[in-house]
Amino acid sequence: MNLTIKNLKKDYDKPVLKGINLELKNKNIIGVIGPSGGGKSTFLRLVAGLEELTEGSIIVNGLEITKDKIKDYHKKIGFVFQSHSLFPHLTILRNITLILEKIHKINKKNAEEKTIYLLEKFGLLEHMHKLPEQLSGGQSQRASIVRSLAINPDILFFDEPTSSLDPILTYEVLETILKLKDEKKDFIIVTHEIGFARDVADYILFIDEGKIIEHGPPNILSSPKTKNLKIFLSKVLSWNKN
Repeated sequence: MNLTIKNLKKDYDKPVLKGINLELKNKNIIGVIGPSGGGKSTFLRLVAGLEELTEGSIIVNGLEITKDKIKDYHKKIGFVFQSHSLFPHLTILRNITLILEKIHKINKKNAEEKTIYLLEKFGLLEHMHKLPEQLSGGQSQRASIVRSLAINPDILFFDEPTSSLDPILTYEVLETILKLKDEKKDFIIVTHEIGFARDVADYILFIDEGKIIEHGPPNILSSPKTKNLKIFLSKVLSWNKN
């Protein structure tokens, strides 16, 4: 993917993003890391066009994300939230086919065939007639990923998809995301799983205090140049020591 961001600002009651500039070309997987409250999720939601920016511009694959283009843009992307966003009253199968039929105008037969293929591929076929409440958190989140993938998006966005899961369920979800890398899918992932970001992403953004403090290939996690990233990694990685 190609991503150009100029002077990106976002204010709520106070500034959250404070003038981000970035230009990336031919990146497949971008990992976004940083402390809570630093602006990571806001950044992701703005690039995905889920919120309006206060100032600046965002260009994704040559398309500037503006109000008049947002509807078409949303048809080309998938978004997976921190907790699954499945419709609670619909089966897993219907959660996915409904989107394909109503928004992407795919007929029912083709929508079901495509959904069943993906559910089988990602180990969820036996659960297709269940409601979300009958699935584990990891299974529900994987179903959300399949729903986003079903529309064949140009880019997938993940906002801390494992934040509410235990280690085993986290592993299940990350394994599913890893399959997307094998299939050459482009995605941006906000994650607190630093090891996963290091091993999967081909580019890392470290966001703190509303700014991109440091960015580059994954090896910046082994040899950080900024004080902020050094402190962040020392705190995060210290819990992994034996």
